[in-house]
Amino acid sequence: MSDLVSLPSGTPRGNPMRDVASLIGGQTLLQIAGGLLSVWLPLQMQALQFTGSQIGLVASAYGLGFLAGAWFAPNMLRAIGAIRSYAAAASIACVTTLLLYASDSAWAWSFSRLLAGAAIAVMFAAAEGWMASAIPNARRGDVTGFYMLCTKLGLVSGPFIIGFTHPE
Repeated sequence: MSDLVSLPSGTPRGNPMRDVASLIGGQTLLQIAGGLLSVWLPLQMQALQFTGSQIGLVASAYGLGFLAGAWFAPNMLRAIGAIRSYAAAASIACVTTLLLYASDSAWAWSFSRLLAGAAIAVMFAAAEGWMASAIPNARRGDVTGFYMLCTKLGLVSGPFIIGFTHPE
């Protein structure tokens, strides 16, 4: 992946944790939101009286989108670069999540989740490529392990936010 993503020329290589701290923080926030949505979406679909099949369709669409995004991410990163890919994917993920409020249709929700899944996969590919290029080989395991710990803690903490809200 390092041939797909590179630091801007002249970027000093200092402390690898400091160099990727904002990246780790951003990806952790992304995982918190993903964990929150993993609980909120089924609750909202139940409130909208979606059938079990419709709920399954919406959930499957995200996974299919993620698969497609992972498939196309390397070409996108090569074509327009990591920063533009990440920015475009983040925009798509935000808009498609907000579009869930625009319709009560399972088909619309499925399409929205399909696009969101693809965008999230591109965001992960870009972020992890950046991280791989910014961290020296001798520290890659330490920093990657810390990144994985933070993002997984974010993913499992996201659902707890539902307890402080009113999902309806």
